[in-house]
Amino acid sequence: MKLENISTLFIGVLKSRMNEDGPYKYQILDYSCLETNDINLENSKLISVQGNKCNKGILYANKQYIIPCRIVTTIIKVNNGSSRTLPVKSELGVPKSLIFSILNELNNLTVNAPINNGDIIKENICNTGINIIAAGNVQLYS
Repeated sequence: MKLENISTLFIGVLKSRMNEDGPYKYQILDYSCLETNDINLENSKLISVQGNKCNKGILYANKQYIIPCRIVTTIIKVNNGSSRTLPVKSELGVPKSLIFSILNELNNLTVNAPINNGDIIKENICNTGINIIAAGNVQLYS
């Protein structure tokens, strides 16, 4: 089957339509070896990967098509700081289905200065086992 490009996403994924006989076919660009990989999925299970020159395409397919995850970034409020807001991010990718729940929880969060880059702001956000960390510094207001 010839792949029909529906859209190109910012992560270098080209998605094809579903075959009449079943599995979805995807074509991804592996940025590490700059090769395209043809991936076949059926019922959220990886059936085959073709054209890969390294294992990263297989790992990417398993990670992003079975349980897609993203790093969450946002800002939160700061009390008594040199800035009123602090950029934060998740330490690891979180399931896409939980992103809005995480953002809702962080929307109500306020921290006290001083905060240093890498400080844990919220442990185990939404029971994911993933921490939210500071992505910047805020000094104590003087």
